[in-house]
Amino acid sequence: PTENQTWGLAVLEAMACGCPVLVSRGAAIQEVLTDQQDAILFPARNPEALAGAIERIMDNPGLRLQIAQAGRNLIQTTYNWEQFGRRIAAVCEEVLATSNPASK
Repeated sequence: PTENQTWGLAVLEAMACGCPVLVSRGAAIQEVLTDQQDAILFPARNPEALAGAIERIMDNPGLRLQIAQAGRNLIQTTYNWEQFGRRIAAVCEEVLATSNPASK
């Protein structure tokens, strides 16, 4: 758990592998995750909350499976190389359009 990481890939990589993730609030990735849906979010710097989240996911196979599946689906539909490529291409096209005098 970290609250200082701006956008770590470890969480996304774990989700892509079908692993349920537990993320501390304060890490930037938590802004795109939904608690109890595609991740379990817990307060940063709170070992008791982390322990509780671990126990919750260990004791509830249905929740564990649901979070793992929802996380994998999020990666497959939103945070994948195809989507990333589209976003980069759109930015490049925008830059070229605004810097090309002929396009004005």
